[in-house]
Amino acid sequence: MRAIHSSLAIMTLPYVIIDIASPPTGTLSPFNLYVALSRSSGRAGIRLLHDFDNKLFMASHDPALVDVDEN
Repeated sequence: MRAIHSSLAIMTLPYVIIDIASPPTGTLSPFNLYVALSRSSGRAGIRLLHDFDNKLFMASHDPALVDVDEN
């Protein structure tokens, strides 16, 4: 399973359709958005299915993820 995850982690697509509406349970984080948006090879190839709250892009990152990134 790890090999599949590694190959998906670097995959980019010319066009992506992303649903970033609030999920029925839980919340979206800046990390979720980063992962979804980073699959596109460029801004012109991104289509969003729903409007979203701009505040979501201004939220702080999870401190645990920042620690991992710095190490």
